[in-house]
Amino acid sequence: MKDLVDACQQLDLRKTGQTANVEALIQRDFPGRFGIPFDRAVMSRNAASALPRPIKGLLDELVQHLVDLDYLPFAFYDDYHQNVFDILPPVFSQKISDATKTYFAEDEALEEAGFSVNAINWDNLFTANDILTIVVQRLNLLTSLDGEFIIDSPLKINTQNLFSRVLHYRLNAFGLFIKNDKISAPISSQSIIQTLKINVLLGRKKRKEIDFTVQEISPEQFALTGDVHLLFREFAKHHNKKLLVYKCPQQGVETKAAYEQTIVFKGKFIFGKNEKQFKRRVKRNNLDINQVRQQIKGRGKEFTGANIFGIHLLQLKLWMFGFYYGRIDGKYRDLSHVAFLDFLEQEGTRKQEKYLLPLEDGYWAVNLPQMANLLKKYDNKIKTAEEHEEELIGNIPEESEEEILGMNKGGHEPAEIAGFIAQGQCKQRRIYHGIKSIIASALGGIKRIKKWLKKQIKKVAGAVVSFFKNISKRIREGILIFYRAMRRFTVFVLRKPVISPENYRHIPDDSPFILTRFDLDHDATIIKGKGLSPALMEQHGRMVHNLTFGLTVFLEIAGAAIYLIASLRPPFGWLRLGVRIGRLVADLLKLKIKLPRVPGMKMLGV
Repeated sequence: MKDLVDACQQLDLRKTGQTANVEALIQRDFPGRFGIPFDRAVMSRNAASALPRPIKGLLDELVQHLVDLDYLPFAFYDDYHQNVFDILPPVFSQKISDATKTYFAEDEALEEAGFSVNAINWDNLFTANDILTIVVQRLNLLTSLDGEFIIDSPLKINTQNLFSRVLHYRLNAFGLFIKNDKISAPISSQSIIQTLKINVLLGRKKRKEIDFTVQEISPEQFALTGDVHLLFREFAKHHNKKLLVYKCPQQGVETKAAYEQTIVFKGKFIFGKNEKQFKRRVKRNNLDINQVRQQIKGRGKEFTGANIFGIHLLQLKLWMFGFYYGRIDGKYRDLSHVAFLDFLEQEGTRKQEKYLLPLEDGYWAVNLPQMANLLKKYDNKIKTAEEHEEELIGNIPEESEEEILGMNKGGHEPAEIAGFIAQGQCKQRRIYHGIKSIIASALGGIKRIKKWLKKQIKKVAGAVVSFFKNISKRIREGILIFYRAMRRFTVFVLRKPVISPENYRHIPDDSPFILTRFDLDHDATIIKGKGLSPALMEQHGRMVHNLTFGLTVFLEIAGAAIYLIASLRPPFGWLRLGVRIGRLVADLLKLKIKLPRVPGMKMLGV
């Protein structure tokens, strides 16, 4: 066990020179070449020193997409993420391989590109980076809800192919798919009816004006189902005087955390304490007073009609922008509630009641027109990656401005940077793989971050000042700056462990110890030896606690920097990583994430 501890500790390149250990770790855990076939200009800037994208990351994406399109059952998604492995076990690899073969047989685009079922060496599928990269990129496009995938010819009734799966996947995400039907099922009359029903929900046509007896879905109608941004805009425009009502359960850890965040809404508050205040608030929020009365009175109607469609669209938007990581089911529970609050917080909305209104009995109402106005900023930010990069580089302070901001001050390297202990309840979390929405989300808080830095930078510790100075000077080096500028972040980035007792090298091999290692997927691995005393465990908890919260300022700014770094280049993996790490840092600092309950670790506050 001592060898394991030594190997984990010897990850600081500067001190130990354990290059092989670090490179092996990075190759497994970090995308380097990004695994996406970008244009030659992007690749030439990064390919020289970048590392291959890890197979594990590609497999995670592959499994999610195969489950989404019903090539694999959802139960497999749970099983896959509940098992931690370095080498894919045969029981998983066989099922993934079979599902991928089925997908290959249905996707004519892969056949035309020379990737037929018979042309692939299936024994090497899970080690062939290039093949997995192309497959995952194609599946990213098929499951994108950014309006990126269309078809050329109509989908006729009884059609059963890749495109029927894509349509049913979208309908299911909107809450319009018929219960107990499979996404892999052929196009049915109900599929067509539910697709055409979207026109009614958007106010494009009245129900009596639609011919529900048609036997096909047009390419235009298919394209409409694949653009959530357009759907939400039209839905909000048509229902511009309404609320979206949902009920957030009042039990469970996540829900408790959600309600603690909304302490400003304590008590029974239904648009004011009296009729006069009620009318004033309704008028101020540009709502229809009769519809508001009706929705408040009949709160159970949040499960019917346009309301449930709107809630599904809102959940999808929050998912696509990286705030919501739960299942895509339109059930607006604790995770969705917290995601909405996080979104409002990033936007710096001082008066949350303009957007989220508390009703009685655990019911909440979203002010749809106000929310639509807030989301317009995100839709407008969806430009090309190159445009965003040039804008951001142009906003980086020049050397003279750095002097004014005090960024030229030197700082001491922190002796030890503690990683995060995050809850392990993340195995079923999902990430949106469409690039446009993730870019928009990553850019959402940058303007506010820059303003905050101008005010606060002189109060920041020297190491943090040096960190930002380093970033601003070398920003044109692109995403690889993550490695070069983040050495102070080594415990988290390289999963360097925290070990008790600290003098473990000088005690006998059979002496008790405890080791905590932090992973990028929000997990904490804890290894403890036999005979571990409560006192040593409590000491370990105190050390982790002090290291974590003693770095609040550093981690807060580092999280902001990751948003900036992650949005400078278009690769999917880094954008997602930036958004996830940034949110994890923010959540931890605000105590939104519950630390794991480990016996004896009382100092962790759990």
